[in-house]
Amino acid sequence: MDYELTQNLSNDISNLRKDTSNCDVKIRVGKEPNIKEFKAHSLILSSRSIYFKKAFSAQWARKEDGFFISNQPNISPTVFEILINHIYSGTFSIENNESLVDVIIASDELELLEIYQQLEKHLLENESDWKFPKDFITLCQFRHDDHFSNLYQVAIDLVFSTQFNGILPKDLVDDVLQYFSDPNSKPLLKNLPLRVTVYPFDSKIINAKDAALISREIIGGYNPLEWRSIKLNGEDMPSNNSEFYNNHKCKTSDSFIFSLFSSTNGVIPTLSRVSSKKEAIIWCKDKGPCFGLQDLWIQSSSRSGRSKQKSYEKTIINKETFEIEEYEVYQIIDTRFSYYEFIKRIFNEEILYLNDRFFKLFENVYTTYIENRYVW
Repeated sequence: MDYELTQNLSNDISNLRKDTSNCDVKIRVGKEPNIKEFKAHSLILSSRSIYFKKAFSAQWARKEDGFFISNQPNISPTVFEILINHIYSGTFSIENNESLVDVIIASDELELLEIYQQLEKHLLENESDWKFPKDFITLCQFRHDDHFSNLYQVAIDLVFSTQFNGILPKDLVDDVLQYFSDPNSKPLLKNLPLRVTVYPFDSKIINAKDAALISREIIGGYNPLEWRSIKLNGEDMPSNNSEFYNNHKCKTSDSFIFSLFSSTNGVIPTLSRVSSKKEAIIWCKDKGPCFGLQDLWIQSSSRSGRSKQKSYEKTIINKETFEIEEYEVYQIIDTRFSYYEFIKRIFNEEILYLNDRFFKLFENVYTTYIENRYVW
């Protein structure tokens, strides 16, 4: 009999959620364009949530037309629907596509301690209920909040034990995990994979398998435009009114020059980005590829070149003139994906945010995928 009375009382309170005639609270949830207004009863909200009890107190309450007003822009309408239903009924109804992490963060914000503790315990014990990469990305934003430290650590472990399994060496995964756990630690990076390019090419200077084993100095550059010595049909004549270009300056902010020098300590890389973009690339009829105002010029009539820092950040070779054993110019059409899209493809979802430390660390490992797409 007591059980039936208690159940009836629970049902009656739950039904109040559907009857808005006596509501005295308006809660505006979400951000444009996804905003929804909920009506509720201040007495029920205050009895179930410490946050609402303080919000509706005389010190903090704000009213409009007789309604208490509460704005919750950080919570989505779908997540708030779950929370307010629980407040009234004491039960959960969560769709399979809804993130429990989002519900936990919202319950923490509204100081619904019971919900927070139950869902945290559930996620810590049930790996299959995580939504990756969304949950990992979300928790990265709260990585400095002690309330979510346990979930954040579990998310890191799951990401690198599942998403990167077979992609990165185990030693590297261990280093990255240690880095996330303690940002002040120094990764050992003892067993980095060889930086062998995945782009097919047929080079006399270097092949794909030996790209990481430089036995001499290699210099080169990236030209995002094109190389040209003669105007094409329909184009304006160059400034000297000749059909050939003579030291014609081309503007770009994306070019760079580089060198790879072999030493007893391994390969020493130098990367120099353009600093004066108006003369980043030079077109000239009697020269080979030319970057900047002599930053890296190749003579077409002889196997020699010049390098003097002018239009790029720094010099890439410690002499102004040099002899060339062999050089080549080639273009590779990149139809694959950028570094950020590389991470997207691993997760097979849109990534809106990733931990800055995560990118900085992996940039060192996958730099060849980004920087060396076009070399000569």
